[in-house]
Amino acid sequence: MDSDESTNEYAVSSPRIILGLPTDLWRLALVLGISQLSISIWLWQFSIHLETIIAQWQMGLTFSIGTTAIMIASPVSGFVSDRIGRRSALTVSFIPMTIGLAILHIMPLWPYVAVGYGLINLGWGFVLVLSRAMPADRVSELIDENPVRIFAMVL
Repeated sequence: MDSDESTNEYAVSSPRIILGLPTDLWRLALVLGISQLSISIWLWQFSIHLETIIAQWQMGLTFSIGTTAIMIASPVSGFVSDRIGRRSALTVSFIPMTIGLAILHIMPLWPYVAVGYGLINLGWGFVLVLSRAMPADRVSELIDENPVRIFAMVL
């Protein structure tokens, strides 16, 4: 075995590119699209359901708490993901979402609805930021030509 064969044996193959995007980023884009559609439909149905169980001012306060939670999660998620890693931070984001959904299921009463919705949006705020950071990291390590265009395709 000569030296050329031994070096090629351990060579890392480049990722498969479809329409200028690696296949792992296509999968990520698909998952992000489905999750954003799902959360949009859930939010629409949730607001219709809220009309039947709480007053209008309580609905307004609930959605304000959710919006505030997303605004808090945005900078915090960047800090946390820099400390523990993007994937770990994304996994951690599902904890408040799961707790919030459990609270909404177990105790659909006024103050708990606002707390549960706030926790869901806290986790969703992490997902929103990390779903942009993960492909940006991947694009920057893989692609030298037009990385902004490729990143925009994922989004």
